[in-house]
Amino acid sequence: MNIILEADSYKYTHHNQYAPATKKIYSYLESRGKSEGIAGDPETVFFGLQPILIKLSGMAFDRNDILEAKAIVDSNLGDGTFPLENWNSLFEDYGGYLPIEIKAAPEGSVVGCNNVLMTITNTDERYAWLVGFLETMLLQVWYPITVATYAHNVKKVILKWLKRNSTSIEAVNFMFHDFGVRGSTSMESAAIGGSAHLLSFRGTDNIPALKFIEKNYGGSFTGLSVPAMEHSTIMSWGESRELDSFANSLKEYRNYPIISILSDTYDLDRCIDNIFADKIQEYRNPNQKIVIRLDSGNAVDNILSTFNKLLSRTYTNEKRYLEFNNSFGILQGDGIDINSIDFILREMDKSGIAASNVVFGCGGKLQQAHGRDDFNFAIKTSYTENEFGNLDISKKTAQKMKRSKSGKLALVKTNWGYATVNQKSLTENDALRLVFKDGHLFNSEDFVVVRDRLNRNHEE
Repeated sequence: MNIILEADSYKYTHHNQYAPATKKIYSYLESRGKSEGIAGDPETVFFGLQPILIKLSGMAFDRNDILEAKAIVDSNLGDGTFPLENWNSLFEDYGGYLPIEIKAAPEGSVVGCNNVLMTITNTDERYAWLVGFLETMLLQVWYPITVATYAHNVKKVILKWLKRNSTSIEAVNFMFHDFGVRGSTSMESAAIGGSAHLLSFRGTDNIPALKFIEKNYGGSFTGLSVPAMEHSTIMSWGESRELDSFANSLKEYRNYPIISILSDTYDLDRCIDNIFADKIQEYRNPNQKIVIRLDSGNAVDNILSTFNKLLSRTYTNEKRYLEFNNSFGILQGDGIDINSIDFILREMDKSGIAASNVVFGCGGKLQQAHGRDDFNFAIKTSYTENEFGNLDISKKTAQKMKRSKSGKLALVKTNWGYATVNQKSLTENDALRLVFKDGHLFNSEDFVVVRDRLNRNHEE
């Protein structure tokens, strides 16, 4: 990694565009509001800054990085464009450390849109240009925030139905499983998105996310999964020996509390009628729960049909809804997003079936169906000090959403949530905490602490 190269091309031309004698640049991050069609309340779950700051901490760059950056940037913009003198001077003065101060909301906090989430400023007046240069890298926090917010909203939907018709809400932590690694654009994006999902849930098949959490947050948290079959393992036995393939897996993983078995490799109805309703009992560990995975077709029809074929394995709970005993569960792993989850659980409720009977697996819609404009994230400059004075500045474009805030900002907790105020009018403690200064991390937290902060929001 060379942090000098983690920027847009035009950033290398901005150092000499600022007003004369610019010695202070102060910028902030916010969500300018969620776009039309994005589910959930107008709020975001702040998460994912700490790994970016770890990349910036310590000796963030060296002489070789400067030379590499010069060669690549000059090839892109023209010979002599790269601000070599600036970066050489910065290295001579700070040895690769960055004279920058960053404050941010505690990770795991739920903050309403249109509020400051992070502020960035320089600590050495000679390097005010560095604040704007780092925008490209710092703004990439939009992705973990957006995935964390999406998972948070999915959890709220599931909790709504569990509270209505299920014996317990404890199952929620395993009702939205991450299947997203194979659909991600890279292992890095899979790890980042997968860690954001795990703020709200515990079930995951995302091993890169577990390594990412260990490296960047530490703590004792781990996501959990179960042995599971796939179509290729079933097909390797031949269609006539589908039951044999199931029996083999039940034998190999007999001592695991849960196993997932695919049901629609050939014929779903035949599989449920002939195997799960009858023949599977000969091979199963009676203390083991079999999760029947549905992978194609109409989700509602398949879930209702499967459940009704296994009514002998159910009971009526205290809310007068049907629930499986510990012998079976259903996993719907195809066509899942926040809207389909709400629709499926509503249809199950209409049929007298509790939400706790089903688990959802999600891949592309969890990891990849998001963009920066879902919540219109932006980093904007709101204060500067230069030849013309100490100036509160803002963007006043005709497009209302793109207008920006001015001045030095603070985030304060109120009775109805968070609010952004100008530091000049700050009358209580600023919720923004120092997280980075001059190459060093401050107030870093482990994943369990961050997760607990978000989960307290669900409990409230």
